[in-house]
Amino acid sequence: MVVLAPISEELAFRGILFSRWATKWNYSVAIGLSSLVFGVLHFPDVVGATVFGILMCTLYAKTGSLIVPIVVHSLNNLVFAVLAWILPSEPVTSESLNDLQGDLYWALWLVILASPWVFGAVARWWPSREDPIPYLRNAAPRLPPEVASNVGP
Repeated sequence: MVVLAPISEELAFRGILFSRWATKWNYSVAIGLSSLVFGVLHFPDVVGATVFGILMCTLYAKTGSLIVPIVVHSLNNLVFAVLAWILPSEPVTSESLNDLQGDLYWALWLVILASPWVFGAVARWWPSREDPIPYLRNAAPRLPPEVASNVGP
């Protein structure tokens, strides 16, 4: 969950789907579709996983390396694994649901506080139409000069 899932998911969703769809259509379509597929496959947290996928796509486009999204994805999964290990697992009762309401308020406040940072980062890192696709940018030094000069979205 902390090592293999982030590596395989980033290779599949950012390395293959995002890169291929960005060459076929454009960055916005590729980011949206690959993130939506990522989110749907992480049901029931479709919205959260889709936003996470958008963040990972923009990180990949900004840095040109899958290492950064893999590390961030691993750290994200590590936090959730540690929380699942630390927090007690109890059967659901009406009393535990009442206790959950207070936790949901805290979670909502954390989402509200984190949202400006997440969406601000995505807005700053969103690739422009002129930015080369990371896969092609990394392959350009090995391409013939006439092909490398045409590398772009």
